[in-house]
Amino acid sequence: KLCVEGLDLSYQYFKQKNIPHKVCGKLIVATDESELPALDALFKRGTVNGVRGLVYMEPEEFRAVEPHVKGVRALYSPYTGIVDWGLVARH
Repeated sequence: KLCVEGLDLSYQYFKQKNIPHKVCGKLIVATDESELPALDALFKRGTVNGVRGLVYMEPEEFRAVEPHVKGVRALYSPYTGIVDWGLVARH
């Protein structure tokens, strides 16, 4: 839950301070069938904690996002982003 709140506060701060950042999303990929239970657990935990937009993707879907990734299933978190945290710390 704190991660979701922190994400919103971080993006607000970046905008206020004109700190460059990119909301690019993140894929969490199960590379084989044995990793599917862990992927399901992440989905359930994210859903309970209010992670917005978290969806399952099948291989043809996640290859459209990242053509070189191989796996059997993925979670996509569309609001995950990147920022230079060193730059943030200097503000």
